[in-house]
Amino acid sequence: MISGKTCLVGLVGQPVRHSISPVIQNAAFAEMGLDWCYLTFPCDKKHLSNALKSLLTLECRGLNITIPHKKNVTSLCAELSPLAKRLRAVNTLIPNKTGGWEGTNTDVEGFLAPLKKEKVDWKGRKAMVLGSGGSARAAIAGLHSLGFSEVTIIGRKKESLINLEMDL
Repeated sequence: MISGKTCLVGLVGQPVRHSISPVIQNAAFAEMGLDWCYLTFPCDKKHLSNALKSLLTLECRGLNITIPHKKNVTSLCAELSPLAKRLRAVNTLIPNKTGGWEGTNTDVEGFLAPLKKEKVDWKGRKAMVLGSGGSARAAIAGLHSLGFSEVTIIGRKKESLINLEMDL
């Protein structure tokens, strides 16, 4: 039930209307007894800065960032975690004490979790990453941290592949 005290959190990207994140997140909030509401916020790149400022003004407690904004949002953050700086990709925004957004990236840990459960020595193995966006950056960083000797990247957009290669 939404009240006057309900805290707002959500997902910013384009497209996002298909996302099942609101169902998952709102069920988790209900289970934990939190008076929070998770919504999707479709947002074009040209409106991203204004949308983030507006959500901060409305005391939004946090945001998930998805395609195509994971890389672009880095320049809109007041602070970046060391990992977000290194990856040049953000998937989570949290309001900071100075009135801006702190950007971080949880994709690497999310990617690594099932691989670490396997109790396999990944050193020297080869891997293929499909795509060249913000999540690909996290997957590549995770694969390198596990000791993969070769990571092949395949993507549809030549410009995105070139930009990713330049950043690595």
